[in-house]
Amino acid sequence: MMLFQWFKHKSRRQAIAGRLYQAALAQSRHPDFYAKLGVADTTDGHFDMLSLHVFMLINRLNDFGKDGQRQGQALFDAMFRRMELDLREMGVGDLGVPKHMKRMMTAFNGRAKTYHEILKQADAPALQAALTRNIFKADGQSISGAKPLTNYTMAMYDWLSGVTMEALTSDVTISFPPVAVATPANNDARRSA
Repeated sequence: MMLFQWFKHKSRRQAIAGRLYQAALAQSRHPDFYAKLGVADTTDGHFDMLSLHVFMLINRLNDFGKDGQRQGQALFDAMFRRMELDLREMGVGDLGVPKHMKRMMTAFNGRAKTYHEILKQADAPALQAALTRNIFKADGQSISGAKPLTNYTMAMYDWLSGVTMEALTSDVTISFPPVAVATPANNDARRSA
């Protein structure tokens, strides 16, 4: 009986992870990130934006104790299962896949740790510097899309802080904040709505 329950919970976590992954993927491909904010419309740019959105969901799930952490791990696993399939579809051979996977997981984990610490401190300038470095690949340079992306990320963090575990794990479609968050005043207006 316990083994059956374990499989049932694992299967449900995987289904939820698949839905959350698809929501993060869809949002990460929003054309405004690339056309208006200047994120590179490349495989690396798409990975960077997907990583940001998946991290934000995992970060919130981790707030919900062991069940949330297990769900966050299932989301991480779903993302990297998909990454492995994508690499194979792109023609990367069996010997090359582990090397690419390790590089992507290391990048994801490093960014997740950085973003988590910065968001905990609500340090917008540090977040902007991290996004400039990680997403725009422009360490120390001024990038016009970095500030709107920072505002968007802070708005997403604020929004997620009010989302319950039940809401994240239900069948309801996740609606992320609007992409073009131009100023912090927009965040205040959104919160009061």
